[in-house]
Amino acid sequence: MGEISTDLKAVIKYLDTGVAESAYTKELDQEVDFVKSDEKWRREYMLMMEAYAIQKSLGEYKRVVRLARKHRKRHPVIAELAEMLDVSPQDCQALLATIDAHPDWDDEAIAEEIDWTD
Repeated sequence: MGEISTDLKAVIKYLDTGVAESAYTKELDQEVDFVKSDEKWRREYMLMMEAYAIQKSLGEYKRVVRLARKHRKRHPVIAELAEMLDVSPQDCQALLATIDAHPDWDDEAIAEEIDWTD
């Protein structure tokens, strides 16, 4: 990919080792320390990460709903479909019941309706 700048090498090394060697990575390290010690930043970061995790889970559940719609006729036995979807039989049963009860709902609405177990 060609040569990379000295500054970029320093950033990569900092990200890999946590050792700040250049002026930029030293400044970056100071900002990281500040953010780690600032309670407001910590709360905002945790809220952001929680929201990200929820969205990531919702995306996975939407995928499960899409696959359930597609494969339910090929796998009429709940246990087989649940295994194929990698969900519990209880979640699979609830998923199919919700799809049947709300055929006009999209995958996201169905995914949000289910009380998924882990």
